[in-house]
Amino acid sequence: MSADAIREFEAREAARSIGMDARKLGTGRAHAAHALRIEKLTRAIRQPHEPVRLLDFGCGWGEFVLMGKLLGFDSRGVDRSAPRASGAAVAVHPSLDDLPPDIRFHAITAFEVFEHLDDPAAVLEQLARRLEPGGIFVVETPDCRGVSGIRSLDDYRAVHPLEHINAFTHRTLTSFFERRGFTTMSRGVAHVTADRLRVLKDEVKAALRSDGRSTQLYFRRMQPS
Repeated sequence: MSADAIREFEAREAARSIGMDARKLGTGRAHAAHALRIEKLTRAIRQPHEPVRLLDFGCGWGEFVLMGKLLGFDSRGVDRSAPRASGAAVAVHPSLDDLPPDIRFHAITAFEVFEHLDDPAAVLEQLARRLEPGGIFVVETPDCRGVSGIRSLDDYRAVHPLEHINAFTHRTLTSFFERRGFTTMSRGVAHVTADRLRVLKDEVKAALRSDGRSTQLYFRRMQPS
């Protein structure tokens, strides 16, 4: 699919669900919240006044990379999709091998990526070598908990048989990272709003997230012993 065809499809699907404007606002708010958390959580491993070095792996159109740049990050993106890279808002590298070999990042993000990978373990190990000790890894995948077949639209979206190779739950995603040198951490709450009701909703969501069900998780790379 060309870049224009992908954009047209995504725009049509967004318009069917919650509307394009609302979707863009929600995406922008989520990106800003992740960036604010990452800035705070990486302070201990950065020098004073050193910008956050951020890698968004599987960055798509580069929107989160751009958000990082707007906040002063040294942010870079990798995506193997040539159509998306060609239409991205920022320069996108086609693979990790195209990054400078000596650069290590304070934070790496991978939103809706690991379910697509042929060998997710090998990719995670490769990414871990690019992450500073004590660095932050933010990962998000569909939650496939309880899905044993395609009985509803939610089931289909979770396993997406035409695209998804892997299926994760909170438990399996946590185990997958912890077995490779990461430790689960609390991400905290970032309020990107002046609406008090939304602040309350965000606090409630954060409290509910502690029930061990979310597949949007923050990990820290453990320091060498």
